[in-house]
Amino acid sequence: MTTPRWPALLLCLALAGPALAGHGGQLEADELGAALDGDRAHRAAAVDFVLAEPAPRTSLEMLVAAARAVQLGRVEDAGVLYYGGEMRARYELDAYRSEGPDPGSPAATVRQLSHQLGQAIHPATLDNPERLEAVVGRLEDWPVRPPEGYRPAWPVQSEVLPEVADRIAGEIRETRLGVLRDYLVAVRDDVWKQALEDIRAYNGLSSDRRDTEAARERLADAQRRIERAEERLDVCLLSAGCRPEQPVNPGGRG
Repeated sequence: MTTPRWPALLLCLALAGPALAGHGGQLEADELGAALDGDRAHRAAAVDFVLAEPAPRTSLEMLVAAARAVQLGRVEDAGVLYYGGEMRARYELDAYRSEGPDPGSPAATVRQLSHQLGQAIHPATLDNPERLEAVVGRLEDWPVRPPEGYRPAWPVQSEVLPEVADRIAGEIRETRLGVLRDYLVAVRDDVWKQALEDIRAYNGLSSDRRDTEAARERLADAQRRIERAEERLDVCLLSAGCRPEQPVNPGGRG
């Protein structure tokens, strides 16, 4: 049975641990957790380490590295690690059967961490077309499927067959990057972007101000503009009937 590593990784989001011994900017794999929980220099080295060789890293290691990149002001790197971590997380949850009485707990942990990080990473990445384009470009070759012998950060009983694993990884990449590419097209369109801002403005109103005929009509008008723009742009994000899977929810407040 594999020993779960995710509680310690989550803890390092809130706690600053002791610094590691000097290592000249180079890390060994077994030093990653401590480096993510170390001082600024060690956190920077840990972010570089995950970015340089993401294939064997777990989704939680990627997501924690994304959080550290945010703290370091490395916004583009944070976006790469965050959306890459979400693709790996989806693969882990689809390709492995978890052990234990509560197989849903890994998914809940990933969702909670992803939601918290999204509050900072979504607006910083999605509303900046140049940054989003750079992130999408770097994710084109991101290793969704891990190497042979890999295990997630929680105990598992079994993995799907290799041919099934390839299909799962391909579908995840196509779906996730497809949403980001569509968003990149849409956010460069002034009509779509203004309609999105109007939807966000409505979502930001207090409940009593939302519950007025004028506010509801403004929301309906914004939704109509969104749908016309998405039909013109040939994307499907916020129109009726669109259900783009995470990593993004462009109409939300976070």
